[in-house]
Amino acid sequence: MFGDGGTGTWTTLASNVLTTTYTATGLTNNVIYSFKVQATNVVGASLDSTSVSIRAAAVPDQPASPTSTLSNDQVVIDWTAPPDGGSPITGYVLTIRKSDGDYAEETVNCDGSDSSIIAATQCTVPVSVLLASPYSLSWGNQVYTIVTATNLVGTSVNSAVSSTRATLMSNPDPPRNLGYDTSSSSGSQIALTWDQGANNYGSAVSSYRVSYDAGDPSGSFSVIAETVSATTYTATGLTASTTYRFKVEALNDFGYSTFSDEVSILAAQEPDAPESLTNDASITSETRIGFTWSPAAFDGGTAVIDYRVTYDQGTA
Repeated sequence: MFGDGGTGTWTTLASNVLTTTYTATGLTNNVIYSFKVQATNVVGASLDSTSVSIRAAAVPDQPASPTSTLSNDQVVIDWTAPPDGGSPITGYVLTIRKSDGDYAEETVNCDGSDSSIIAATQCTVPVSVLLASPYSLSWGNQVYTIVTATNLVGTSVNSAVSSTRATLMSNPDPPRNLGYDTSSSSGSQIALTWDQGANNYGSAVSSYRVSYDAGDPSGSFSVIAETVSATTYTATGLTASTTYRFKVEALNDFGYSTFSDEVSILAAQEPDAPESLTNDASITSETRIGFTWSPAAFDGGTAVIDYRVTYDQGTA
């Protein structure tokens, strides 16, 4: 007998069934049907069996396109559970595109049979896994994913490829070769120069941040400039004869690098010219000339270490 899904009216579905199996066809997906059976012999028909209610199910619908997002050193992959076709979803298969364009199933971090992953419709894959075999992705690559859903009836068709995709990136390397340009520095300013770090890890360096500390080797650094677009910066308003410490960070879309090596630079320039150059009559004779001078009023910010004397032979 064939039930109507709970209204209490029973209809004969088949008679003269000669085996203990039967397949009811032409049913409506996701509708619960109730069934019971009678046995017949030459005397007559038995009472009805106990009834059983069964849902007519199909494979799950096609899942929507999954998404992948970068969170620190992990890629988080999310999807939405599709309509289950009338049978609870028992698992998912998550595949990720490899560097050669083919897709590989991620079974370690995205085990679609894991009940927690089924419930969360989410899994997390370390970036290090995606950089290694079998995926062999590179910094700057996007993470393409596809998901399918499975129930007791079977497996859905593939979802569309993820439309929102994580880009593999990390903090850039710190700047290198931090130094200064003596020709553009003085007692009140220091012209810093540096080179970009060796690797930007998937995202171009967009700017730099410069920090400094005046004088005290144990003192704390303060930011003196941000969003510096070039690999040069001139710190101004400095105090001559003071040693300043500098260090620089690089910024990309992921975040700041660690600090460059710090450098200590004395705010100094060439001294002013010596003053009061004059003949020393007590020394000068027919074969020698003695002369003397006074130090300049400003030594350039660092003590004068020597003098250079030049001459030109004139006429008698």
